[in-house]
Amino acid sequence: MSNFTCSKGFPQLTLMIRNCTLQDIHQVLAIENASFDDPYPESLFVSFLRQFPTGFRVAESAGTLTGYSVILPMKDIHTMVITSLAVHPNFKREKIATRLLKDAVSISVRNGATLLELQVATDNVPARELYRKFNFVQTGIINDYYGRGKDGIEMELRLDDASSFTNRHF
Repeated sequence: MSNFTCSKGFPQLTLMIRNCTLQDIHQVLAIENASFDDPYPESLFVSFLRQFPTGFRVAESAGTLTGYSVILPMKDIHTMVITSLAVHPNFKREKIATRLLKDAVSISVRNGATLLELQVATDNVPARELYRKFNFVQTGIINDYYGRGKDGIEMELRLDDASSFTNRHF
């Protein structure tokens, strides 16, 4: 478990980052539906949970999920991919995504990964800026990745010296 306190916008918003459970899936779906135009279905989240349970994490405050992240190992055992990361719109700008990303980096390192990959929509400027703060670099563009006319950017982070990222305060 990972705990932190955030006070910007909410009086002493205390969050805990923990593994997701089947009981959390409905709240994860609410975050997903509020965050994306083309949300993942419930069955996919259940599959993520079964496939790599320690890589499916949720941020919780007072019994309410405020965000989640999913990382999965690739066939190449040294590569992990952030499959999804979202924060409920009511909790944006509280550094929850930063904490979930730090957690994803830590889990990847603990699992022996040397590379962390992700895809992000070209128009998702806040997410792209966050990833750049963590030193993710753009490696490509995927045309129509998020639907017709909605391109995705491939990004990666070399984890050779990830301790410098997980110990930093963003």
